[in-house]
Amino acid sequence: MTSTLTSALLTSALLTSALTGAVIWANPSAAVELGDGSTHFVDLPRLEDTGSSQTDIRAHAAKHYITLTVPPGATEDLGQVQVQQREGSDRRWSYRLDAIHAFEGTPSQRGDRLPLLPPVFDRPTHTLTLTFDPPVSPGTTLTLALTPWRNPAYDGVYLWGVTVWPAGDNAAGQFLGYGRFHFYRPDSRVWFR
Repeated sequence: MTSTLTSALLTSALLTSALTGAVIWANPSAAVELGDGSTHFVDLPRLEDTGSSQTDIRAHAAKHYITLTVPPGATEDLGQVQVQQREGSDRRWSYRLDAIHAFEGTPSQRGDRLPLLPPVFDRPTHTLTLTFDPPVSPGTTLTLALTPWRNPAYDGVYLWGVTVWPAGDNAAGQFLGYGRFHFYRPDSRVWFR
């Protein structure tokens, strides 16, 4: 039965490859390479958590944290992360690029800093790109510590899309999901006892 199933899956993969040219090879001990030569994660990193040290609008010296895990079974190192504001009414704020860093662990259990190339912020698309140098190995939980000049000026829910790239020249980005941040007007919170 296992031999028949394996044969059927292989035949299906080869037929798909012949018809679309999409799959060149897939090996459980390596990444997937598509017909265009791009490399993709087999075991995708996970978006674990998001949070902010300050949730008031216009707050200075806030840190926005995005925690990811590169699973132990991943076949590729993590080379790059891109964070893009997808929802939220204030698109005029920006990051302090000189203060952005990444570290192993979580905000409450920090490990060693992870070396980054200089971050790049594209204001028109509100996209921040972080490239690890060297890439992050499988089995690592890491946190991006993003420092804005100030928090957004308007309250509400803000969504950041998180996309990751494996290390290498021909890597393709894969979307992980949304990091959700909620910013409040200082006088709009109601405290209950």
